[in-house]
Amino acid sequence: MSVDAADVVASQAAITAELAAANAAARTAAAARSARSARASAASLAAGGVADTAARAVAAVQSEADGLAWAVASAALDAATMVFKSIAPGGHAAAARTALEVKATVTAAAVAKAEQTAVAAVLVARAVAAAADAVAATTAAAADAIEVEVREAALAMRALTAATAQQLAANTVQRAAALALATQAAAAAADRLHAAQHDRTVAHALQKAMLTELPDSPSLQMAARYHAAAEQDQVGGDWYDAVALPSGATLVVIGDVIGHDIVAAATMGQLRNMLRTLAWDRDEAPSAIVTRLDRAMRGLRIDTMATIILLSIDAPDPDPNTGVRTVRWTNAGHPAPALLHRDGTAVLLDDSTDIVLGVRPDTPRRDLLYAVPPGATLVLYTDGLIETRTQDLRSGQERLLATLRTNHRLDPDELVDAVLAELVAELVAERTMDDVAVIAVRFRDAP
Repeated sequence: MSVDAADVVASQAAITAELAAANAAARTAAAARSARSARASAASLAAGGVADTAARAVAAVQSEADGLAWAVASAALDAATMVFKSIAPGGHAAAARTALEVKATVTAAAVAKAEQTAVAAVLVARAVAAAADAVAATTAAAADAIEVEVREAALAMRALTAATAQQLAANTVQRAAALALATQAAAAAADRLHAAQHDRTVAHALQKAMLTELPDSPSLQMAARYHAAAEQDQVGGDWYDAVALPSGATLVVIGDVIGHDIVAAATMGQLRNMLRTLAWDRDEAPSAIVTRLDRAMRGLRIDTMATIILLSIDAPDPDPNTGVRTVRWTNAGHPAPALLHRDGTAVLLDDSTDIVLGVRPDTPRRDLLYAVPPGATLVLYTDGLIETRTQDLRSGQERLLATLRTNHRLDPDELVDAVLAELVAELVAERTMDDVAVIAVRFRDAP
């Protein structure tokens, strides 16, 4: 996801959150309106209930007063009538008048009582009405308080929703930025992977070009292997070579340029080709050829160091009595050659060395000689075959000699495979894997 896309996502998230806040506020306002309606309804219901109660009370009082007045009036009338009847036959006119006066007095008292009762009922009704108003006012105040609480809750909810929307937008922007960085890192990793794949392709082609096709000789049987340490490049600075010269001699080379990558391999290719050219140019001792190579490196500004053994096997003219052939070599800081005899005896040849290439080109170099019997195998190798972090070169050379003795009956191809299988496996187990180059030359019996 790009940064622009991330901004769009963040804006959409903020808009969605703001809409949610507005929706919540609208619902809160609706709740407030519902509260006001409930307040009015409650006040109305409360006032109506009190008024009904008051009306019923007034009616009851009036009814009771009317009944009482009527009862008093009826009793007085009955009494006056009885008095009148009792005295009328005797002609007591004065008593009859008295009875009528009593009747009138009682009737007036009953009426007055009824009026007092009516006044009391009115007072009761007023008191009840005042109580109803108080109830309505209390209900309204409670409704107002509820409305205030609802409004405050709505405002708090809106503020919280807005803050949540802002936080959501900020988090979205941060996640988008992180995603953009991750996308950029992934793109860079893809570019590096593509470049590494290209380097592997180039390195593989370079390696094939550097691995010499060994010369076919009726008197020599050769086999060689190369095992790279730089897995990412599949090639390194170690190399082997063999050249059949016009003189009939055969040159065998084992070398090691510092480094374990494609740069070391390219430098190794330069030295290999220069050495081949110098060896072909004239017939001279190995030490002279290597000296000229060292000087050429300085003159051409090839800024590197390398170890090398250049070994010359004389033209096939073995001693008629023993079949022995003479080999001579010069050693520029490289591990000594190993010689495996037909009977399984394995030894290191002279391990005297001169200075490595690329340091002091004018330093004198020596040639070493050895008479090799028929059936013997000469083994040249780089230090990656024998060196580990826990054991020195001498211990590694002893392991090599032991492996050669164990497998002395194998032909050169099978022999170098066995050496790599046993010794390289130990190096891989110790995680000290370096470039490895090895070449074996078996001296065939004279025809």
